[in-house]
Amino acid sequence: MPLLEGQAKVRDLVLGPGTPYNFLNGFNPWDREVRADQGGPRPWAHGSWSGAEWMNEVIIPMPLEVLGADYDKASWLQARHALQAAFAPIGDDTEEIELRFMFGGEEFVMYGRPRVVQHDMTLIRSGVTVANCVFVALNPLIFASEATTLGPINLPTMVGGLTVPFTVPFTIDSVLTGGSLSITNEGTAETYMIITITGPVEEPRIVMKLADGTIQTLEINTKLLTGQALVINTATRTVMLNGTISQLGNTSGEFPTLPAGGPHEMLFRAGEYNASAELSVSYTKVWW
Repeated sequence: MPLLEGQAKVRDLVLGPGTPYNFLNGFNPWDREVRADQGGPRPWAHGSWSGAEWMNEVIIPMPLEVLGADYDKASWLQARHALQAAFAPIGDDTEEIELRFMFGGEEFVMYGRPRVVQHDMTLIRSGVTVANCVFVALNPLIFASEATTLGPINLPTMVGGLTVPFTVPFTIDSVLTGGSLSITNEGTAETYMIITITGPVEEPRIVMKLADGTIQTLEINTKLLTGQALVINTATRTVMLNGTISQLGNTSGEFPTLPAGGPHEMLFRAGEYNASAELSVSYTKVWW
């Protein structure tokens, strides 16, 4: 169920309007800080120098007013237990926790760990506390809550190519139509794609023509039968055939990425034409 404007969600607990947890001024997932570990003053020149620079993790304050439903200690305690469960440590689980929030009519997702819950007990007799909560986004990027999906498209077909028997030979050149997708990444950061190819198709090939003129090509040296699906994850650089990871030795070229902006063009090609072969793409917009 989508969040309402001003709401956030940690694990399965919804915070904000319409819940026992009202946000106070200070919920801020937008600040960023660059980390520059390699640097220092120039020994024989003015100023300083810096090497590679990266974005730090993001510390997100989430100040809350925690209300007991009956404005007493017992009902506050129930609200407190649910809040603490949502902000519990992950133990030895390596998965990141989702922080979802609705802002300006759009739902966003960040990934990290809930770290702090501290209650000011001044008003506890009325079943109310002010909780200082902190979520640490280990990945500083902001993701769209839903993926964008394009396609499916088929392999290109040849159109034209007639030779007309005039007194002077006259030829109409043939052209390829179809077999391409125009993709614009509306985020501000490079993102990755899930590319799904369904058979029958032999030696499928993906050609990515980026807006800056760069061309990336990935060829899968295999034959897909009818009903077989090849799923290419360009983030993990894996190829799965019917749910089983295929050997990377079956691929040649490079896994394409999707820079911010566009339009970029993806071409679907193969060793042999088959009208039933299909390609579709999904990606998630990302912002700094």
